[in-house]
Order: sequence, then C-alpha cells, then structure tokens
Amino acid sequence: MKEGSAAVDLKTCFDFWGFEAHKASSFPVEIPGLKETVDDFRSSLTSLSKKLLCCFAIYLKLEDDDYFIKHHKAIEDPTIPHVTNIRTNFYFPFTPSSADSETIRLGEHCDWDTFSLLVQDEAGGLEARMADGEWVPVPSLKDSLVLNAGLMLEMWSGGHLPATVISHSKG
Repeated sequence: MKEGSAAVDLKTCFDFWGFEAHKASSFPVEIPGLKETVDDFRSSLTSLSKKLLCCFAIYLKLEDDDYFIKHHKAIEDPTIPHVTNIRTNFYFPFTPSSADSETIRLGEHCDWDTFSLLVQDEAGGLEARMADGEWVPVPSLKDSLVLNAGLMLEMWSGGHLPATVISHSKG
C-alpha cells in the first residue's frame, strides 16, 4: 500500500471449517437459521463430492471406485478433525478511488486441496489459465458449480488431473 493511503477492504468472507463447523457455537446468533441452511448445503455438497470422488477413481481406472472416498473418510464424520470447509466470499467492486495499478484481488494460484466447488454469481471475475497460458473468464452459469482440481488431486492422479490455475480479476 502506498504511504498515506487508506486501507480498502476489497473482500469479505465467512468460513465454516472442519469439524468445528458442525457446532452451533460456531455460528453467529444474529443470523437465525444459518446453521440449518449451512448444514443442508453441506449435506448436498457432501453427496456430490462423494460422487465426484468415485468418478475420479473410475476415470483413473483404479481397482476400487471408493478409493478416494476411503481417503476422505472425514467428509461425513464431524468428529474427525479435517480441513473441509465452506467459505463465502464477497468481492467489493473496484472503483477508481479503491484500486490502483498495485491492487489485486486474489492472485494466480492453485487450490491445495483435492478439489473445490465454487458457486459464482453474475458478477463473475474468476479466470482460469489454459494449458497454453491464456487466461479465460470462467462464466457464471445459473444453477451450476465450477469444479477446480486441486494440488492433492494432481498428486494422487500422477498429473492426469492437473490442478486448475485460477485468479480473480479486478473486474
């Protein structure tokens, strides 16, 4: 940040991490029904994630279709410490007064986990780097999720399922 400039909050988020996210005390009491809504959402994502893990095993021609599920057993057991999380992000719009040439939102990176499921709104801004190095916008499609392969999936697949390189543009 330049000397004399004020801090600008360009992103806000709320995380529901691991087994702690199942406890009622982890949720703000000011938002009635939030825990129940997150629990329902988590249940749907858990079911989808298990299907995807089976699909990855089938694609990789592993002998056991449940191979990845067995290695993600904490996905359904809230008593096992793990790093499965739900994160809500809100990116504030850039304005000429809040952004300069040094301002970035979320720089180029790969997620370190097995995979990430993203729900986008119409604002968009997510970009993915293609194999040829070109950056392309990831469209926001109604009633859809974006799946980002993570570094763990790349490692487990021996590079057959490479991690997605993403960035969040200034737009």
